[in-house]
Amino acid sequence: MTALRRVVAALLLVAAVGACADSGTKQAAPSSSSAAPASTTAPASTRPFHVTRRDITVEDTSRPTNAAPDRNLSEKPSRTLPVMLLVPDGPGPFPLLEFSHGVTGTGPAYIGYLQPIAEAGYVVAAPTFPLSSGPGGEIGDYVNQPGDVYFVIDSVIKMSGDANDPLHGKVDADHIAVAGHSLGAMTTYGAVYNSCCTQPRVNASIVLSGVETPFPNGDYNARPTIPLMLAHGAKDTTIVVSSGDALYEKSTSPTAYVRFADATHNSIFVGENGKLLDQASIAWLDKWLRNDNAGFDALPAAVTASGNATLQTKNL
Repeated sequence: MTALRRVVAALLLVAAVGACADSGTKQAAPSSSSAAPASTTAPASTRPFHVTRRDITVEDTSRPTNAAPDRNLSEKPSRTLPVMLLVPDGPGPFPLLEFSHGVTGTGPAYIGYLQPIAEAGYVVAAPTFPLSSGPGGEIGDYVNQPGDVYFVIDSVIKMSGDANDPLHGKVDADHIAVAGHSLGAMTTYGAVYNSCCTQPRVNASIVLSGVETPFPNGDYNARPTIPLMLAHGAKDTTIVVSSGDALYEKSTSPTAYVRFADATHNSIFVGENGKLLDQASIAWLDKWLRNDNAGFDALPAAVTASGNATLQTKNL
């Protein structure tokens, strides 16, 4: 095991990390600028939108997939990414959310969490990563996943610009958010806030059950002030809640932190917790991608009424 993987294993408390696999499947259906560009997206007044699921595969030929000897996988010259697309029906354009899954998981495993977001008027792209997905998922490949995140975003925007593609005209390339859970949260945090990977075109991020981890050729010394929403369960034994607390304390961005008193690593997606998490996520996306504060203004009362969470904010 490399030194980097040992660091990550320690941070993740790997004895319980396999719990990421079924995340989101149990939920009931339901740079540096801190301001998003002026909204040109389709109005949200017709919520909930009917949503069409489309499964595609994109291939990044500019980067290889490392070998995974423990899984008898040889090195490949490219990175192949199945992507679940959830697309609101209607003319668009709609803001774009990319979502990164946890270790041993897949993009579609989180449809319970992502479907309500798409119904709120967001195109959702949820890739399945080549090495961290499925049984025996490789934790260490998270360092390559920010590149996958941006490749998927670019691919979806390109599809939206193709008059012959069903996605034509659906994606607002000026309003982009990235999100992730567990290993996917580590991917998201690195993609947005580490100097290795950050891109100022991202308008907001959502980090669920996450922890700050190292990335090659980068650091967190000058974190961009891209708005950050955090959520974590106080009973998480996979990535302990102090990790989420630390992300909140370190953040220099406009930040909101939903802390679930009774939730574990995965149960932030379940039942009443899951409903509140979706409400908070949609409110955060609306605020920064639609310039619509109504949902976020209503969030403190909803959190208090839930009786099972707290909300902290700063730099707003």
